[in-house]
Amino acid sequence: MGGWGLEVFRFSLYVTFPILVYFVAGNRETFLPYLNRIFGPPLEPKTDPECFKLLEEYKKKKLEKQRADSATMLEFESELLSENFPSLSAEDFARLGSLDSLDSLELTYKQSLANEDQAISCFRLGAACLCCFVQDNFCGPPEDRAFLPGCLIDANASSTILKVHLALDGEGAYQGCRNPFLLLVAKWTFLDSGNRFARTFVTSRFWAIRTVRIWQHLFRQRQHQLTILFSLRFVSSSDILYCLKAFPEKVTALLLVELAEICCHYYRFEDASILLTKCLDMLHFTPQITGILGRRTKFQTFDCAQLVLAIERNGEAQSSTVQREQQSDSVPAAVPLHDDTLLERPCLVAEDSSCEEAVSAVEQCALLALVVYANRSGPNSCLLKEELKLYLEKIIQQRSSWSAQTAALYFRCQIEKKERRKVERAMKQLSESVDQFYDPSVDISLRFRHVFASCLPPIWTRESCLADILLTLGCSSEALKMFTRLKAWDSVIECYKRMGMHAKAEATIRTLLSEEESPELYCYLGEVTDDASYFVKAWHLSDERYARAQRCLGSLMLRKGQYEGSLEAFGKALKLQPLDLESLFSEGYCAMKLERYESAVQSYKRCVQIEPDFAEAWSNWAAAAMELGDFEVAYQVLQDALKCKYEDLKIWENFVTAALASRHFDDALNGINHILDHGGQFCQPQTVFCFVHSSMDGIWKSGLNSVDFRKTLKTLLGRLTSKYPNESKLWKAYAHVCEYDSDDSSTDHWEKYVSICERLLSLDLRNERWYLNESSLLDVLHWAVKLTDAKRRLAAALPSDSSRRRMLILSALSFGNEVLGKIEKMVGMDAMTDESKDLYATLRECTNVLKVQ
Repeated sequence: MGGWGLEVFRFSLYVTFPILVYFVAGNRETFLPYLNRIFGPPLEPKTDPECFKLLEEYKKKKLEKQRADSATMLEFESELLSENFPSLSAEDFARLGSLDSLDSLELTYKQSLANEDQAISCFRLGAACLCCFVQDNFCGPPEDRAFLPGCLIDANASSTILKVHLALDGEGAYQGCRNPFLLLVAKWTFLDSGNRFARTFVTSRFWAIRTVRIWQHLFRQRQHQLTILFSLRFVSSSDILYCLKAFPEKVTALLLVELAEICCHYYRFEDASILLTKCLDMLHFTPQITGILGRRTKFQTFDCAQLVLAIERNGEAQSSTVQREQQSDSVPAAVPLHDDTLLERPCLVAEDSSCEEAVSAVEQCALLALVVYANRSGPNSCLLKEELKLYLEKIIQQRSSWSAQTAALYFRCQIEKKERRKVERAMKQLSESVDQFYDPSVDISLRFRHVFASCLPPIWTRESCLADILLTLGCSSEALKMFTRLKAWDSVIECYKRMGMHAKAEATIRTLLSEEESPELYCYLGEVTDDASYFVKAWHLSDERYARAQRCLGSLMLRKGQYEGSLEAFGKALKLQPLDLESLFSEGYCAMKLERYESAVQSYKRCVQIEPDFAEAWSNWAAAAMELGDFEVAYQVLQDALKCKYEDLKIWENFVTAALASRHFDDALNGINHILDHGGQFCQPQTVFCFVHSSMDGIWKSGLNSVDFRKTLKTLLGRLTSKYPNESKLWKAYAHVCEYDSDDSSTDHWEKYVSICERLLSLDLRNERWYLNESSLLDVLHWAVKLTDAKRRLAAALPSDSSRRRMLILSALSFGNEVLGKIEKMVGMDAMTDESKDLYATLRECTNVLKVQ
């Protein structure tokens, strides 16, 4: 309303409203019932009770239908997640319309994703494509998928998909994978659609995480973009546990195992620990490593403690023992060891029932996840490997789950390929495993069960491991053929180098470059020729997105000592791949060489945040902290380094230095004793003299008092002087400590002190021209005075009728006169310094005193 109409409305309102008020006020009785109805309490509605009843029934039926639909959808999603292998056929793609090219399919499929009516079919298609990709590349047997259009599965299309659609940061995906189009459809469905399925499907985030993990297998390095995609779906472990409440326990346990492995891969060990703990609680079982007497070798004549894995069940599992699942001939069998010394299994004196406990397929997957977690988060020690083999052997004995068995055998081969007596079995085992991947006689439903939760690596990873073992055994030609087929060109180069055929390696890479240029091949060529220009060319060819080019360039400059350029190159590489430990560690090393210790500390700190068991990074962080004067920080950091590599004696030496600098002398003494106990060398007189001076100052951060500290120090010096008897400085340090207790009048103390002084003087006098050097002259005079005085005191402590008393005095006189005569004859008083003259006079005075006695 506007213009003249608005003005008319305003005029009528101004005129009629006062008249209405006046009229109502003047006739109050007439309008009172109406006023009470307007301003009084609201009236109760008069409706039929049957209407309410019908309405409640309608709401109830609607709620029940919604619950039924939700239960049906949840059951459908649970089946997809757990065991059922979804089929894939031409009809699934025919619904999308014309499939003339990859671009047209992408456009059509993304339009279908946006359509509410096709949500379930698209979700199922994405899950089916991911599962089929896993079949073709992880569990086998691979299929050609001939029902798909040729424009999607031919060699050119697959190459384009791997180099363009599945490439990340300038790095193409692995060229040897089969049917990458299937993974691309899963990527469109679960990653590119954003939160499209979040409201409809509870499990959409888990399928997205699966897609990220499978995609990561196509790269050697952890990709930063995939790390971000994973972090967006996996915010926290508590959030994941809340989402899993709606699923059955079996499905939840499998998902927890699967997610724990992915967390380990991206260095989220705390989340992995929470998920594994929850999984074990849900399965009501706890694996415990214990010891039982037994024999490990065929010729062992006595029993000693052997590590065994015991399964402790609790809660609901206590009342009924888990039934052993039936073994299947289709599941890979373990290859016998056939060693002339080692037994196949330790022969135990008494079998424990908990050690023979059956383990279900889901529990086997949980054990595999524990192996992965311990291997990636724990220290790289022999004891850890022995413990991991117990878990793996427990799974292998069951032989009930194809995926868990294959993964356990692979992880065991990874450990045994470095053991001389078991490397041959590892080679045979992996060879059989690879052959079975291509064997079509094993049913796909058996292979696929629990494959996502079994931590099973792709087939090219297992084949590369087999080729590595062949190379270790000296079968270079066979390994070369396998690496060439796998297109593992860096391993091909290594094979040629081992065979001394550097020119052949270069020729192979140049031949590949003549067919098609790529940043990866130029990096290989740069590694063969040590030519930095090829790395620069790879960097520019990738539009400055290929992190490996800068990493290789930085490594080359580092070897040549060009630390400034190397630091810059590693910095560029880390901008693209922040989780690259090799680049982070090298960046810290370059910063140390350039004396930029603050930057070095930040690099090494980032290293240990990503991988807590990186002992070298802990050690270098401590070295940088020492340069900055943060001795307490270095002491604490080296304690963490020892947790990772307790047997590394070099770290123990650094720990002694840091503990000494931070005045934790008792820990420093314990560190030196540890080095000596384990056959290490510690001949550092300057460090020992620091202990001596500290024992005199009495300032340290330890619980030892001065007397106990000197007692411990004397014991250590006794060990050192017996290990290095010709090191005169250690004997002098020993003498200084004993000299501090000069108030002790016992003969044992002075006997020890005299023997120490005699030993160090004999070492100094081995140089027949000791009097020609001022420092050696001062040393001889100083300790000659000490020895003469010590023998005098020892003689005074002996009984007056002791024959040894006279012998001590005569020997002290003889030695003193010999030193004095040598100096008078060879040096002369005029050539001596004032300090030498004072010591000379003191020694003369000591001999004169002895003459009186």
